[in-house]
Amino acid sequence: MSVFSADELVDLGDAVANLIQDKRDYCRFDEGVDEQIERLEALKKKLDQFQA
Repeated sequence: MSVFSADELVDLGDAVANLIQDKRDYCRFDEGVDEQIERLEALKKKLDQFQA
């Protein structure tokens, strides 16, 4: 059982996807961004599993 509704999970997944893209577009040369993106992608994958 999830504490989030299906719509909230979709919104959260979209927000994480947007954050990943923003990091790639605007922060790609910052230190540690690759690791941050990897962690965000792992989070997005887990969110996608809840939506399935």
